Amino acid sequence: MSDLQWEWLHPVPRDDPPWGIHTQPMFKIWGHGERVFSSGGIGMSGVVLRSLQPGAPFRAKKLGSVHGLRGGWSASADEIYVAGEYGTILHTSNGGRDFVQEQSGAGGCLYRVWGFSADSVFVSGDGGRLLHSVDRGKSWTALETGVKERLLCVWGFAPSTVMACGDAGVIIRSDDGGRSWRSQKSGAKKPLCGGQGTDPRHMCVVGDSGSILTTTDGERWIPRKGVTRLDMEDVCVTPGGSLLAVSDGGILLRSDDWGESWDQHQTETEEHLWSLYLCPDSGRLHVSGDGGVILVTQMDVAPRSLI
Repeated sequence: MSDLQWEWLHPVPRDDPPWGIHTQPMFKIWGHGERVFSSGGIGMSGVVLRSLQPGAPFRAKKLGSVHGLRGGWSASADEIYVAGEYGTILHTSNGGRDFVQEQSGAGGCLYRVWGFSADSVFVSGDGGRLLHSVDRGKSWTALETGVKERLLCVWGFAPSTVMACGDAGVIIRSDDGGRSWRSQKSGAKKPLCGGQGTDPRHMCVVGDSGSILTTTDGERWIPRKGVTRLDMEDVCVTPGGSLLAVSDGGILLRSDDWGESWDQHQTETEEHLWSLYLCPDSGRLHVSGDGGVILVTQMDVAPRSLI
């Protein structure tokens, strides 16, 4: 990855950015095709940034007084959900032009959003909380997960598999759309912050102090030790099956053999990176982090033989 060329997208100007929402930590970056969003902020400085096409600047949406935001997910180009502190959930059905605050009924922090569709959306949060909406965010049901630890990430695979991971190495799984849950043995002790995969059998989770685990059967998790001691926050899978992860210190990691070996690359920043989003069609990889940082580079996403 030594040949990666990074473009600085936010904040601008790079050497003298405006204060306020433009330099808030951006905890999540996601998108739908080339429409890219990022959410962040702390306290009462919640912010959503939006870029509608490659090369377009990231513009802050006017949200009013909103608590800090952590996770976001696009069901389509129009249907978008964002979640954050104090049970905050925002929803838009017009591509982000207007956000409406939904009543989640939850306290504490909500960290990540994922769904099968706009009609089946999950949000993970404090105290083992997983919320589920089947009416496009109008109402939210708290699911019985069987765990009390923070759930820092939720992801899944159609038609019915939902996964979540969090503090103390917790990994839970549902194969009936969230109606019932079972814990999986990870062997990890540190918080697991991000998870993703290609299907219900092949997945990877990453977390604090260089925690990396992979599975090829959806049940047994293999620790990948000695890669790094940095806190890892998010992971994704390229169309070719490579694993990409971001960590503290502005580091991007890549594995082309499903976690057996990793290359590390210093990006254009040394800020803590929280999230990454890869557009599967173009191969444009966005990363976001502290200080409002958003960078983009072009990745090779050619298919590889993985397993």
